Amino acid sequence: MITIPNTGHSVLGADLTGCSDRALKQFMTGKRVQTTCRRGHGRIRPDGPIPGSLNALRPAAASGKQGRTVAAASVTVFDVLEQSADSLLVNPLGLIRGGGLRGGRFFETANSIRLEKVEFIPGVLVSGDVAEGGAARLAVAGPRAAAGHVVIRHGRVTGVLGGKRVNGRIRSLSQPARAAAAAVLPRLGR
Repeated sequence: MITIPNTGHSVLGADLTGCSDRALKQFMTGKRVQTTCRRGHGRIRPDGPIPGSLNALRPAAASGKQGRTVAAASVTVFDVLEQSADSLLVNPLGLIRGGGLRGGRFFETANSIRLEKVEFIPGVLVSGDVAEGGAARLAVAGPRAAAGHVVIRHGRVTGVLGGKRVNGRIRSLSQPARAAAAAVLPRLGR
């Protein structure tokens, strides 16, 4: 018997330490199974409360309404990627599809996850494609948004929002989105 600390419902699917994988390989190959696992450092971080408005977001890559719109688009993509990963856990052979928290929908295409007016932040509608590797080409609209187009790639955003050019880093928002993309998007190349 092996106790895997800090692990939830599925030991083989949720163990971030690798201890359960190692023990299973040892068992299946007839080797002596190591029965102790180190306690992890709590790598899972909760997302925190969902922002209730555009003004609740910290600007990213630009100041003011343009920066808040960048942040809104980024957390919208992150939410879609999280939902997509969850849908694969429920049905690994099924197609990725779902809806935005407050409206819109997303679905899997041959080489991307397509967003159609996905509304995660009230009044900010995000449409476009998230490709393998997490790169996103997005159109942003809605009554609260600085409307326009952005490209998010490798933690950078470029584009035009509210008639002004946007070009900058989105460090705090890109890290979780890249991790979710790594889990979901490679299957799109099948």
